[in-house]
Amino acid sequence: MTKARIEFQRKSAYCRITTEELLKVSELMNSIFLEMIGADPEQGAIIRRAEISQDFDITAYGPNDRTLNPDRDLNGASRRALTLAFILALTKVSEVEAPNVIDTPLGMTSGYVKRSILRTAVRESAQLILFLTHDEIAGCEEIIDQAAGKVFTLTNPAHFPKMLMNDLGVEERKVLRCECDHRNECQLCHRHPDVQVELKMASWESTMADRYFNPFQAIDINVPVEFHEAFTRYCQRSAGAIIDQSPFPRMVDLWFLSVCVAARVGLDPADITKHDTRKIIDGSILGSDPWRVHTLMLIAVGKTGDVQIVSEPRKMMTLANGLAVAGIPKVIEMLQNGSAEPIWNLSDAIDNLLR
Repeated sequence: MTKARIEFQRKSAYCRITTEELLKVSELMNSIFLEMIGADPEQGAIIRRAEISQDFDITAYGPNDRTLNPDRDLNGASRRALTLAFILALTKVSEVEAPNVIDTPLGMTSGYVKRSILRTAVRESAQLILFLTHDEIAGCEEIIDQAAGKVFTLTNPAHFPKMLMNDLGVEERKVLRCECDHRNECQLCHRHPDVQVELKMASWESTMADRYFNPFQAIDINVPVEFHEAFTRYCQRSAGAIIDQSPFPRMVDLWFLSVCVAARVGLDPADITKHDTRKIIDGSILGSDPWRVHTLMLIAVGKTGDVQIVSEPRKMMTLANGLAVAGIPKVIEMLQNGSAEPIWNLSDAIDNLLR
């Protein structure tokens, strides 16, 4: 075979890979991915499709073909599903029957998505070998019962005494195997009951909660009447709200973003006494998110240059309400300026603001 013939066949193979085969992998990856995350484009899903470009980049798309950067715009569960969908599609299209060995494939996932990823991976694999943690297994026991040909447990002796009940007397670093499946334990792999772990976590959370306080507990959050329509429009006030149109789950989220945007762009607090205001929420809601309390304190110190202001909650709230009044028009502008739905316009605007 001449060099010219070899070069011709190489180019033909490369052309076929980058056109026909690439398209097959891309289409199958998209189908598997959407199934895994339960996204139906016909039902207004935020993620409409995913594809592989001619440059071999994987990109997802939202409404109106808005590009979604997988690293920035997708949550951990969706990124994990997209990665697995690509691997499964590539294996399927290549027609190579080989084991798929995957470590912690269900990390960062939960509920429907976790179970859907597992079911789909089982169906699309010639032979699937998974290394799963106890948290990953939780909620998927019945799927494993039905699909697994062989299950055994790997135990790290170094996890005694925090996770393991028994001292296995092993000093060197090694992993021990036993024949226990996902529903059974033995002396080797016996772990502390989840209920004890949960009690320890509850105790820790209670201790941490005691450390936090909400100085705004009894203080109202007010906004001018002219902005109430914006809160009604862009906050999810009912179960039927569409997230693309109403991106804020709660009114406090819109209010808080307005405070932060005003602080970010250097706006001065508006004199709220010059406006006809109404209470939208009370300050007790800030107690569920201690970081908001800390942020409002830091903004107050930054704006006034006086660290003592943190001991005067009403002054801090007056400042925050003033910043919210100054920032709300800017946030409304961010929601409305653009060719996409409000949630995407806002996302782009915040991305630019933080650059």
